[in-house]
Amino acid sequence: MGHSGPRASHKRANPVWIRPALIEQGASPDTRFRRFTPRSPHPSTMKNPLLTSGSANPACLLLLTLAAPLALSAGLASGSPQTSEAFRAEPALATVTSSLAAWNQTTQSHWRVSHDPQTGYAQFIYGGNAPAAFAPSGDSDFEQLGRLALESTFALHGIESGTLVEDRFTYLPLGLIGSSDKATCRFRQEVGGVPVLGGYLNTLFDTEGRLLSVQSTAMPSIAGMETSPSLQSTRARTIALEAFESEVGLAGEVTGGPDLAIYQLVTGLKSREARLVWTVDVRWHMDGLVPEAFRYQIDAQDGTLLSRETLIHHFDVGGTISSMVTTGNLPDQGNNPEQSRPLAHAFVNGGAAGTVVTDENGNFNFPGVTGPINVTLRYRGDFANVINSAGGDYSLVQSVNGTGNNILLNPSSTATVTSQANSFREIGQLRDWVRQVNPTDIAADFQAISNVNIGNTCNAFYDGVSVNFYSAGGGCPNTSYSGVIAHEMGHWLNTRYGTGNGSDGMGEGNADVFAMYLYNTAEMGEDFLGVGTGGLRTGHNNLSFCGDASPGCYGAVHTDGQPWMGATWKVYEELVLAHGAATADSVSDALFLGWMNSYNQTQIKSVIETQWLTLDDNNGNIGDGTPHYTAIDTGFRRQGFPGVDLALIQIAGVTDLPDTTNEAGPYTVNATISSLVGSNITTADLKYRVSGGPFVTVPMSFLGGNQYSAGIPGQVSPATVSYYLDVSDALGNTLTSPSGAPGTTLGFHVGIVQVLFSDDFEGAELGWTHASFLDTSNVQDDWQRGAPNGLSGDPTSAASGTTVWANDLGATGWNGEYQHEVHSYLRSPVINCSSAIGTTLRFKRWLTVEEGIFDQARIMVNGTQVWTNPLNGHLQDSGWVDQEVDISSVADGVTLVQIEFSLQSDVGLAFGGWTIDDFEVLFIAPSGGGGPTAYCNPPGGNSVSAAGLTLSHISGSPGGVLTLQVDNAPLQPGILFFGVNQIDQPFGCGRRCVGGTIVRSSVFVPAANSTQLVFDTTGTAGSPFNIQYWYRDPANNGACGNSFNLSNGLGY
Repeated sequence: MGHSGPRASHKRANPVWIRPALIEQGASPDTRFRRFTPRSPHPSTMKNPLLTSGSANPACLLLLTLAAPLALSAGLASGSPQTSEAFRAEPALATVTSSLAAWNQTTQSHWRVSHDPQTGYAQFIYGGNAPAAFAPSGDSDFEQLGRLALESTFALHGIESGTLVEDRFTYLPLGLIGSSDKATCRFRQEVGGVPVLGGYLNTLFDTEGRLLSVQSTAMPSIAGMETSPSLQSTRARTIALEAFESEVGLAGEVTGGPDLAIYQLVTGLKSREARLVWTVDVRWHMDGLVPEAFRYQIDAQDGTLLSRETLIHHFDVGGTISSMVTTGNLPDQGNNPEQSRPLAHAFVNGGAAGTVVTDENGNFNFPGVTGPINVTLRYRGDFANVINSAGGDYSLVQSVNGTGNNILLNPSSTATVTSQANSFREIGQLRDWVRQVNPTDIAADFQAISNVNIGNTCNAFYDGVSVNFYSAGGGCPNTSYSGVIAHEMGHWLNTRYGTGNGSDGMGEGNADVFAMYLYNTAEMGEDFLGVGTGGLRTGHNNLSFCGDASPGCYGAVHTDGQPWMGATWKVYEELVLAHGAATADSVSDALFLGWMNSYNQTQIKSVIETQWLTLDDNNGNIGDGTPHYTAIDTGFRRQGFPGVDLALIQIAGVTDLPDTTNEAGPYTVNATISSLVGSNITTADLKYRVSGGPFVTVPMSFLGGNQYSAGIPGQVSPATVSYYLDVSDALGNTLTSPSGAPGTTLGFHVGIVQVLFSDDFEGAELGWTHASFLDTSNVQDDWQRGAPNGLSGDPTSAASGTTVWANDLGATGWNGEYQHEVHSYLRSPVINCSSAIGTTLRFKRWLTVEEGIFDQARIMVNGTQVWTNPLNGHLQDSGWVDQEVDISSVADGVTLVQIEFSLQSDVGLAFGGWTIDDFEVLFIAPSGGGGPTAYCNPPGGNSVSAAGLTLSHISGSPGGVLTLQVDNAPLQPGILFFGVNQIDQPFGCGRRCVGGTIVRSSVFVPAANSTQLVFDTTGTAGSPFNIQYWYRDPANNGACGNSFNLSNGLGY
């Protein structure tokens, strides 16, 4: 489905020059209580080819032909054992890149991958479609297609087929929401029957069997892993108990395990390894006190305690439920009296007549039984077993005879009974909602244990085996009510679906989503702290997504989950605005539960939106939009997620103009521009400005074959030119290159670049100083010089060489993150700018910092601020940025100039801070002022049309490092040579212009017709100084009788 309209571009607050990527793609730019009415036909009436039986088709072998080129490109055979179970990202990246190209060529589609940061393999393959080898006719066919899909994409994800076992198949009736029906097959990972913790691979198909995505949380290359433990299970049990008592100070009991498993141990930013472990659950509980429970992963070879995770997930949300029960979203309190509601899915024990179960309307029937009989009812049934922790469980015995008997439980509306009724009913409501959204989804079909009226107050929790709710008191109501119950059951469903309850807030946020979507309310835990206090959390929150590098950045697990729960609610709001409440309910519910079934997404990451769009897509290409793209993308962006730009227009090969001394121009910019959705390019403009002036538009000329060209007129030096492309198509889609223009542009200088000071931090220390300002409570100075380690969003390597200056490099004992309440600086040595006009600071920047209203990253020159991060919106570089800052107002003509980088933080969020490299202070001199003079340029030889040596950059003067530009040179070997004399003698096909004692460079082979050459003349240059370029010129050999030529000369 095509995108419905253009999207405004998102601009950076400060202009930054960047180097273009090979290809850039972009986009054109209530609180009701839900009535649980079915939104889809009963499964028995649905025309669902996935639910019909059918035998496997031998044609499934055809898909194996797709696997061959990928397996070969990977250089590994599926299932081959590795000698080590450790994995690093770097070796796999190149393999995945080449394999993706082969996969796209084989499938004739536009697949993309999201890389696993530790292994380098693909953790999500999406964006395209692969044809089915045969038409599926039943569940088993899709499972076969899933197996073939994981094998054919092996080179991308690296998970051996032999380690994957069919786990479950789920049909997704997404056609009911305007998308297309889909099916998902999930495989769990095992080695020799030992499960890999969190190891799953999910495949997604349309009903015709076309592959739409593959998602992996499994471990690559572990088929040959040893699974026999050296450590006895009894010793592992002892280690877990000792660890529990050491941490908690109480003696626990083992409630689960020891069980053998394979644990995926993250050993670095780009490394992960598989460890055989014993998993042991230890719990301590005493009535009236908050329990403690942990799961330990203990190395099964050497007994090392590798990890500990909590099994207690406390409540922080809200809602309602009933029998004589409370309804709506409020707890059991005076303004929300109990009401009678049907009790569905309850056991009705008729003694000798047996036990029957009430239907969804609370009806029961003992067929063929003559009454009267006594029936016993408790809050116990197919999906809930409620236990009263304050005494005996409620039960009612009543005599019934014939039909039409009406039985009311909890007729006196006793508070301790209402809490039991609420828990029973709301657990059933959640199960019915799951089935109404997708009749084939069985994740909630189990009997949940619910402990109510626990002798404590103001909390609720899920402990891995039960949900638990506290009595009223301490200013809080009885916590067994709607949203609280749904939230804690949400934790349980997180476990059953495979999302888990991780420490970054995903578990808490996702549990909130279950409650919000079940009851159609943004307010969580209404009146949890007393009548009229409102919700504990809300889907209307404005806590921004903190980025993929630090998704759990707020420091508290419930708060960390709010960006996710907020995004889902804003998607719902956008769907309401676009389609109305009824459609919004259907779409949001189907996408959420479809996502839970299709992907094991255990962390809050930006890829979640892509996963939702993949489910919403109806043509196997999310790049051209999905039926509900605008609402989904807008909802995510409102919560600070980066959004997903559609690939509607493609701009590639944009000319990156170098610095030049050429004032005549024009400066030609070429690009390849095309529509990816079958439209016509209607506008392609080159926009440029000179030295910060207004942008001027130059329409690009169409050259045919998607090629466009335009020229920037010549400029009088010194000048700084910034430029970008602005493209639109007939459908109104727009795209700029680079992305984010005009805030981000390409650029070059006209004139001679005079570098006053430079430091790439690779050699001797040149006099940089750093310290704390001593004006904050935390006086730490974390400025460090060395190699970055990639922690907390920092780079993994320097921009050039190996050394940078940074806040907290992340070495051993450090985490890469600046601390709270710090204020420190890094100052340059003193720089002489007395000869400069238009002084500019230029450096490589990698900066991650909280928005400027809280944390400030500043650049100061002699005490004057010349740059700071934006007030609103976190600044989070994900790559090295070329930054230039005009410091002329404070540095021009000044003998003593000192530049300072500083960072000041508050008590809230913390990021990676500054990382800087390749520092320069420079100015642009006029091309003719103080620069070289061209000479020895007669017609027919040594002409600009032949080679034409021109100067584009000089570091210092002759006797230093020169960067010279050769224009119109053939791609043949050449050398630079210089001497003190100017001569004019025939030589080869040109003229030799430099005489005297000659010093020559090493051999250059230009990569393009216009090339910059760096020549170090340090310690060898004399005065005067004359330089020339000699090059092989076989094309002119017949014309002049020689196979080499020369440029003009340059004299200083």
